[in-house]
Amino acid sequence: MKMRSHTKLKHILIIGVAFVELFLFSQYKAHDAVIHFFLHSLAGVNAALLIFITLSLQKRPSRNFIFWAFTLHQYAMLPDYLYQAGSPHQPWMNVFLGHVFLDNLSYHEWILSGLAVFLGTVYLSLTNKAFHNTPKEETT
Repeated sequence: MKMRSHTKLKHILIIGVAFVELFLFSQYKAHDAVIHFFLHSLAGVNAALLIFITLSLQKRPSRNFIFWAFTLHQYAMLPDYLYQAGSPHQPWMNVFLGHVFLDNLSYHEWILSGLAVFLGTVYLSLTNKAFHNTPKEETT
């Protein structure tokens, strides 16, 4: 069976994202900053979920969640790339999905994890056809 080109492209994208994320994880681990890797990953995932929820509410479903989560993860990590280049974290860097604020927030990983579970549940309930096609109970 022949695989369609967009399916191949999607598989290549997923593999590419996985390799980049593993490389970035190893870099954060080498600097004993794994929690920051996951913190900014969760910020990107939450931002992507908000976009997908908004699109679903507007009846404009979208695809490529992995692409958006990855892109927003990279956006959230830009201050760390700037830090590696010699620029210290500054308040204006909060435009990168609240980077500096999240770095200084207590229990940030738990807050973002809980938010990701909540947003993921909302998104799935909006997009799950079985959820929308459930027959309503009749009342007598």
